[in-house]
Amino acid sequence: MNRTILGALSALTLVATAAPAGAAPVVSGELRGQTISGYTAVQRTYGDLPVVGADAVQDAAGRTVSRSEAFDVPLRLSTVPTTRVAGARLVVEAYDNRPKLAWERVDGSRHTFLDAHTGRVTFEFDLSADANGKGYYYGDVDLPTTQSGANWTLVDSAHPGGQCGPQTGQPYSKNVNSFGTGVARDLETACVDALYSAGKENDMLKAWFGREGLDGKGRSAPQRVGMATANAMWNGSYANYGYNMPKTKDLTAFDIAGHELGHGVFQWSGSSVGGYRYFAESGALNESTGDIMGTLTEHYANDPHDKPDYDFSEMADFFGNGKPMRILYKPSNDGRSPDCYSSSIPSTEIHLAGGVQNHWFYLLAEGTNPTNGQPVSPTCNNSTLSGIGIQTAGKIFHAALQLKTSSWNFANARKATLQVAKASYPANCAAVKAAWDAVSVAAAPGEVTC
Repeated sequence: MNRTILGALSALTLVATAAPAGAAPVVSGELRGQTISGYTAVQRTYGDLPVVGADAVQDAAGRTVSRSEAFDVPLRLSTVPTTRVAGARLVVEAYDNRPKLAWERVDGSRHTFLDAHTGRVTFEFDLSADANGKGYYYGDVDLPTTQSGANWTLVDSAHPGGQCGPQTGQPYSKNVNSFGTGVARDLETACVDALYSAGKENDMLKAWFGREGLDGKGRSAPQRVGMATANAMWNGSYANYGYNMPKTKDLTAFDIAGHELGHGVFQWSGSSVGGYRYFAESGALNESTGDIMGTLTEHYANDPHDKPDYDFSEMADFFGNGKPMRILYKPSNDGRSPDCYSSSIPSTEIHLAGGVQNHWFYLLAEGTNPTNGQPVSPTCNNSTLSGIGIQTAGKIFHAALQLKTSSWNFANARKATLQVAKASYPANCAAVKAAWDAVSVAAAPGEVTC
């Protein structure tokens, strides 16, 4: 029986029960949950403690029509624990029909019971299930949703902290575990794509970089759809998505969702102060980090609906002209972004100035003349480079982000990536240096030599 149905308590029936020797008398009773279709869920109690696994169902006349075996098991045990578990509640756990005092610990949708005297796990279960999601960009997908009472919610049970809903900030909820219609501009559908994209990014961070969640501590972040503007944004706590300029599509594809949540990766890497320095070169590196994280997510997902590439926002068609918003292999193809570093970068609009690091990342990952179908990428010094692969390039980039400070600039980024490469990827150190040289970011004082 789903225990969450017992959230709304309407009655308490008390029955005297023999107490353990040397203990005060314990009063046992029943907690009655909400009534559905004339049937009421009932859970046994022992004093003030719920007896989990000891439940029953009663009809409208109060007759018990179904019960677990543990509902009738005699209870005689101490209610004083000898261990403590922070953040857990004390219960009597009776799933195996052998009641014992236990701590119930809840992590997302997972419930773990630990013996209140020995600390050993006695029972575990998970309320999560995969929903049938129908996104606009990615079609039919499985989403790890969470059950809440009689409803299912777009709360990601596989990635704590992740959820999606409208501008209210509350996740979408319904009585069937199926979300989205697959139709453009349907907000529930947009949430399916956003939550699916976020899950892929979190999975990529763990599988490729060993990072636990966006914050590095195991947590993802909420997302909202329906922002009434042609924009998407990260506000330091959650990602918010609007629509493209023609108002024909929501901005929830892999690269855009990965970009916005990538700001969270930037924010929660290295010095947290640096995550909020949103101007000049630090702002440009922040925006470029979003583009790179979105690209990494798209390549990790390798979804047949969205061929992995180094174009940004091509699926969402932001401008409505069939062209991507930004292009990592040759940023200047957008007509605005620089390919190479120059003295004007600190005063260049930060999304555009980020093209320098985007170009560096592409050259490091793919080189100047890829043989895997990716585009040719010219350099600023006419050099010819061989790529080291997007996953290795991503590992070096992510590790370097952990050295970020509030004064982060292109010279610092070059210095940090070389430091990481020499220490952990020595065979690729020269490639990292050559890629920075190829986008005209000069050697930084004190940088390591390969």
